[in-house]
Parts: sequence; C-alpha cells; structure tokens
Amino acid sequence: MLNIYKSSAGSGKTYTLVREYLRLAFASTDKYRHILAITFTNKAAAEMKNRILEALGGIAGSETEYDSLRQELANLCGKSNKEIRQIASDILRHMLHNYSDISVCTIDSFVHRVVRSFAYDLHLPMNFEIEMDSNKLLGDAVNLLLDRLNESDTQITQAVIDFAEYNMEDGRSWNIDSALVKLGKQLFKDEARPYLKELSQMPLDNLREARAALLGVKKKFESQLVAEGTKAYEAIIAAGLSSDDFHQKARGIFGFFKKYAEGDVSNKDGNSYVHATVFEGKWGKAIQDESLKAALTDHYHSIAACGGKRERV
Repeated sequence: MLNIYKSSAGSGKTYTLVREYLRLAFASTDKYRHILAITFTNKAAAEMKNRILEALGGIAGSETEYDSLRQELANLCGKSNKEIRQIASDILRHMLHNYSDISVCTIDSFVHRVVRSFAYDLHLPMNFEIEMDSNKLLGDAVNLLLDRLNESDTQITQAVIDFAEYNMEDGRSWNIDSALVKLGKQLFKDEARPYLKELSQMPLDNLREARAALLGVKKKFESQLVAEGTKAYEAIIAAGLSSDDFHQKARGIFGFFKKYAEGDVSNKDGNSYVHATVFEGKWGKAIQDESLKAALTDHYHSIAACGGKRERV
C-alpha cells in the first residue's frame, strides 16, 4: 500500500512522517531495522533521526507535549497508553545500542550502499570511491580525451581539432582544456539528458554535418547584424557626426553601431545609454535631423529583433 501525504511548508510533514515511522516500528522492538526512511539532504536525514529518538523518549516519559502523539499511536496500534510507553522505552533502548541500524539516510547514500553491495556484479573495485567534485571529474575526463588523440579514433581527433579552430576563429584561446571542461558541464544539467541520449545514438559524421549547418546559420545571422550596424554607422559618418555629438559619446548608441560595423556582435541589445537614446529620445543637442533619428532607431530595432529582445512599451 502506498500512502501519499501532500502538505505545504510548515504544515507538519515531519510530524506526520515520524508518527508513521513509529507506527511501523511499534510492531516489535527491532522492527526499525526493517524500515527505510529516505530524505533529500543530510540535514533532513539528521533532523528526522533526531525527531524519532526525541519522540520515543517523550512517549516513554511523561512529557505532556507528546500526549497527542502517544494517544494517536495507541489508537493506531490498538494499545493502551501504558503499553505504548513501555514499547517506546524498549525500542529507544534497542536503537541506542544499535544506532547504526537506524536506516534514515539520503537518496545518494542509499544508492551508494546498494551499489557497494553489488560492486562485484557491476565489475567495480571493492574499494571504489565516489567523486562529488564535478570539476575534477571533468578535468580528468578532458585529460584522458586529449591523451587518446591520434591513437585510433581519427574522427574524435578531427572533432577536437575543429573545436580548437572554431575557438581561434572566434577570438578565443587555442588552449581548449578549459573550454572542453566548460562544455562538459552541460552533461550534468538535467535538461540536457534527453538530448544527450539522442546525440549518443547519432553517428559522428552526422554530428559534424549538423555542426557545419548550424555554423552556417550563425554566420548568416551575424552578417545580417553587421550589415545593419554598418548601415547605421555609415549614415552617422555621412551626416558629419562623431561620438562627441551623441548622448554619452562612444558609450552610447554611436559606440553601439560602431562595434557592429567592426564585426563585434556580442551586445545585441545595447546598454542603458543606448536605451535612453532609443526609448527616451536622449540623442544629444547636435542631433536634430529627425529622419536620421528615425533611420538609426529602425536599425537598432532590426538588430534587437535579431537578438530576440522585445521592444519597450
């Protein structure tokens, strides 16, 4: 039988769980050895274990705060209050003498115990250890990958070379160790799991073709941004204007368009100075041509739309 308890924070979940745990444990003095309670965190496991022991002590004694719990257990177990006190005392004494047999633990520690029990069947060394530092794990994995390059799998080697070349073309370091570690962190994200499963079933040649297609889309997209920025910057220069004529000078919309004209597409939406110009009309005293303002505003919105930024209202 499966019992599901739904409750919000602070509504007494721990009390209910302790009561249910004790109801099962009161079947016999050592029944707790056959009960498994699983929590999410070590803190919750420790709190649950302490609450169980405190409740047993309170029920066995005469603390009035445990009167209601004592009566509930008496009703659930079909025992008198005196019998419940005696059972609680016996169980508490047995637990304290066999503390390690109290199975209140986290999901992680429970799975670890199961895996260790079947280490031989899983072909794991009996003295294996769990590594919780994902950065260290990724670093070791990247080192193993780089050590195996040029051994037998030319496809993997070429994929790593392509990755290094892409980083250099994008203005990043050719040293890809840290880049591979950063990329590898995606493996630990829950939302990546279904996609990783699909990718693992796809031939590497198909992945390279998909990557080439995506890079083609990316370059086309960036060229559109550069084209918009170039048109805006050329319009500014043609009007005989410089950064000094605009609001916040090079830090504002002048610098925004200039960067795009130079091929820097890293800031698709612009900073607060750019927003003040476009949305609040802070152009600068020298900018009086309304048609130029309208044209530059259109260019900005074209760039922002490509970047997926919503317009202000």
